[in-house]
Amino acid sequence: MKKTPTLILIALGLAACDAGPKTTPTPSANLTAPRASREAAPSISPRVTVDTTPPAETAATAPPSTHALMPAGSAPKGSIYELGLTLESQRGTPFALDTLAGHPTLVAMFYAKCGYACPTLIQDLEKLEQALPEDQRRQVHVLLVTFDPVADTPAVLSELVTRHGVDAARWTFARAPDDEATRELAGALGIKYRRLPDGHFNHTTLITLLDAHGVPLARIDGLRQDSTALRAVITTTLGL
Repeated sequence: MKKTPTLILIALGLAACDAGPKTTPTPSANLTAPRASREAAPSISPRVTVDTTPPAETAATAPPSTHALMPAGSAPKGSIYELGLTLESQRGTPFALDTLAGHPTLVAMFYAKCGYACPTLIQDLEKLEQALPEDQRRQVHVLLVTFDPVADTPAVLSELVTRHGVDAARWTFARAPDDEATRELAGALGIKYRRLPDGHFNHTTLITLLDAHGVPLARIDGLRQDSTALRAVITTTLGL
């Protein structure tokens, strides 16, 4: 599969969520420093859409995922908060996406009935967070938005919070109001997905770090990747 460059860390790969565990990929060691300033980055224009053409490969056939810090300017620029989206949390409470401003946020997309890739993605976020020093961990929030806003009700999302035992004060499981808004957010994050006839989804598995203003700083593609480089960006972002 041809790799698609992104803002700082990304190499796209598609995951079939109902597939079993695959061979553990070997993370890349080709790292460079993140961009120091993003004040002049152009805004993301509203109505960003995602490519819905059927993926050429699934997790069963795709090459191993890798991650590396990539040259700046190779992914969507600007703050995703400028999309002006309103989501609904696991508490059933609507909230504007830009209310997450003010602290670094790790954001990913998933769906609740996924059998393998999404639970592993959530575990990766938990491990990434636990690897941070406590003073940094308290300042980082996590946002997980479902691909399936109809099936993944607040009750379903709340059960996921309980099941994973995460800190509900900093972790938000959410859904967009409809498929159009879901695709708009996915497009802004560089995530590709498509619904399968059986109700499951094929999708890229990305963890994106947003700065306090909602600008993507770094990304990891694939499951069970080494998060060392992304954690270094968090440290730099917090000025520690």
